[in-house]
Amino acid sequence: MIICSCNVISDHEVRDAASAAETAECMSEVYRRLGRVPQCGRCKTTIKTIVGKTHRGQTQRRPHAS
Repeated sequence: MIICSCNVISDHEVRDAASAAETAECMSEVYRRLGRVPQCGRCKTTIKTIVGKTHRGQTQRRPHAS
């Protein structure tokens, strides 16, 4: 699904950028990793939600340190 119509960015691209980055916690970092620049900002809330869910999923999958 297209998340950002200005830059034609899909939800898969946002998840991949958030997963690949150690610190892709903000919209600007996701855009930087995708080589694009935010335009109107209407996608901001959706990108933040996807990034948050991606990071929570990674945290849950990591093995606990002993």
